[in-house]
Amino acid sequence: MHARLSINQKIWAGLCLNLAILVTISSQALFSFHRTERALDEVVGQIQPLVVDVLHLRYEFEELSEELGLFLLTEEPQYRDEYLEISLKLARRLEDYPSHPLIREDHDAQLVAEKLLADFDRHRQLADQLLPLATDADLKYPGVAVATAQLNPIGENLRTLAGEMVNAVRDEEVDAHLARHVEDIRYLWANVMLQVRGFIWYRDQASAANLATYLDHLPQAIEAVRRRTDLPLTLENAITQFAAQFDAFLPPLRRMQSLHQSDEWRRDALLLRRDLAPIHRDVSDGFETLVNRLQRRAATSSSSALDQADLGRTLVSILGVGAVVIGVFMAWRISRLFRHRVLRAVEAMQEIAEGDGNLARRLDDSGDDEITQL
Repeated sequence: MHARLSINQKIWAGLCLNLAILVTISSQALFSFHRTERALDEVVGQIQPLVVDVLHLRYEFEELSEELGLFLLTEEPQYRDEYLEISLKLARRLEDYPSHPLIREDHDAQLVAEKLLADFDRHRQLADQLLPLATDADLKYPGVAVATAQLNPIGENLRTLAGEMVNAVRDEEVDAHLARHVEDIRYLWANVMLQVRGFIWYRDQASAANLATYLDHLPQAIEAVRRRTDLPLTLENAITQFAAQFDAFLPPLRRMQSLHQSDEWRRDALLLRRDLAPIHRDVSDGFETLVNRLQRRAATSSSSALDQADLGRTLVSILGVGAVVIGVFMAWRISRLFRHRVLRAVEAMQEIAEGDGNLARRLDDSGDDEITQL
């Protein structure tokens, strides 16, 4: 088939073959460049901005916690307002993450974003419960609330009754033994209230022990007075009411002591330590996990782009070398074919011109090209 082609066709065939190789090289280079461009666009134009946004939200979350802590510590409304503003902004931003195109393409990242949103909602609900505690002592200190609402009114009644008993002793002619018992009641009750206040203020074992001692002796003093059959009417009424009020005083006192000695003595500290701190760690870990997922995806895309670039460079190099080799071979082949046959024809014509040629001699005339015709 090669012999039947004309010289023009052979030259064009060789040129077309080289052009085909060059087109293949160019196409592969353009394809590799396009793949690399897409990968870089995904990393630089989409993933990295999202990573920066997540990191910024994590920073704002830490700032949110600082504002909450400052408000609980100082009770200044400006910190509460800052907390509420940041909290609302974070909630709105995090709601968009599960439906973000890049996150939605990665099922694991979407699960992380959904959990992050749920954890932040829990954090927000608990933090909102803490806000009223900063300015309401009864909510912050439940033991103090019991003392204020229940112990103080009863304690004031008992103090008044103790005063009435002392006045009754002074107004009536009673023996010194009874007067001493009444004075013991007044003294013991005054110390009970003193130790209650000390325990509320210091939460120390010394106040609790002293309170228990006075409470042990007070019923004995009350009973010593009530056993007397010669009590004046005023004193009898006062001691009867005092005993009833004292019995009513003990249950809320025990409740106050139980609350004030437990972890619930400061409800804000309990909520922070037991509930909010673990959720805070979960939210921080959620931000960290989401950033790591996105960074791994960016690394994968970058690695894929580099692999595509290396593959394209290798293929272009191979095809380029192949094109040079084929081009040189085609040039050598065509040159050798034409030169050999033309030289044979020239040699024959020179012999004929010099008179030495063999006119019966035939040259190779196979093929249909111009050299054969010559």
